[in-house]
Amino acid sequence: MKRLVSLGLTIAVLGIFFMQPVHAQVADGTTTPDATIDSQGNPIIPSTTDATSTGTATNGATTSTDQIPADLSSYDSSTNASDIDANVNPPNPGSFTTITVTLDSNIVDLRRYMINWYVDGASVGGGIGKYTLLAKTKNYGQTTNIRATIALDTGIITKDVSLTPEDMTMMWEAVDAYVPPFYQGKKLPGRESIIKVVAIPNFISNNTTIDPSNAVYNWQRNGNVVENASGYGNDTLLIKQNMLNANEQVEATASDVTDNIQATGDITVPIFNPKVLFYSIDPMTGIKSSIAQSTINFNTPSTNIVAEPYNFSVLNNNPNSLSFTWTMNDNPITIADAKNQTLLDLQNPGTSGFATIGVSATNPRTQFQEAENSLSAIFNQ
Repeated sequence: MKRLVSLGLTIAVLGIFFMQPVHAQVADGTTTPDATIDSQGNPIIPSTTDATSTGTATNGATTSTDQIPADLSSYDSSTNASDIDANVNPPNPGSFTTITVTLDSNIVDLRRYMINWYVDGASVGGGIGKYTLLAKTKNYGQTTNIRATIALDTGIITKDVSLTPEDMTMMWEAVDAYVPPFYQGKKLPGRESIIKVVAIPNFISNNTTIDPSNAVYNWQRNGNVVENASGYGNDTLLIKQNMLNANEQVEATASDVTDNIQATGDITVPIFNPKVLFYSIDPMTGIKSSIAQSTINFNTPSTNIVAEPYNFSVLNNNPNSLSFTWTMNDNPITIADAKNQTLLDLQNPGTSGFATIGVSATNPRTQFQEAENSLSAIFNQ
């Protein structure tokens, strides 16, 4: 009797061992945690049909058949076009710009399927796993149509991309920078200068050219969104230069109010060191020449020299808001007219010789705007 009991227990234990649920590794490397294996090591997958029909799952838990959606039989699990993304880089290309179109999906392994590419209806190549295309945009306002067809096991999926490059002109101005009235060049910003950047989009919406004042603008400065400067009609960005930056990187995106058409532009605003240059002054006619001088030779009783600052941030376009220090052979010189520190009345000593005239200009409103220069004065030679 004891042997029969022992034999029965052994058979029961073996039965439990062979039917114990395990994590079986299938051929493709995935695990089936709810599977059991038979005596041959083959996974046995529980039948969901049997479980739901009896109302009891294989693990002993009860299920409610009324929780199954009534339209479950009509559910379509096949892949569709929305499961595949078409990404364009750069996202808002200009005219005649090389762009990259990349297909991407979290549902489909695109490396395993035939992909064909078309540009404006013409085949431009393809192949298995060819999910990237290089193409070039046309002129501003002209559309390039790109199509990709992906041959899946369940059918062919089509992805379309239309690119219409839009023009964006970016310009900057150093608002408070000073240059002499006779200078015909561009004012240049220095550290801590006030800089204005203007975005001028040139794009068409619904066959109508959009007025820049009717566009919506998004501004970025050095990679950071400038929220308070962005919005409808805000085509101008006004900033104070960050003295720790070597330049200012500004980007603007303009779009129509429906956000269907966008134009993007960017610009780098360089930062310059201010300078001061010397010019000879005629009391009657003003500056004798617009060419800066490094040497002055005179035999008259006196001569006037002006030190003109360039690209300093000044108040009311007045260079005398700067501080000037004059020297002769490293000795300080007192300026006769305290209200016009840029002008030096140089007296002839009556003997032949030369002297080094120096000047330094500093901006008391900033930390880094300063410049200095010197010239040689030759007397009676």
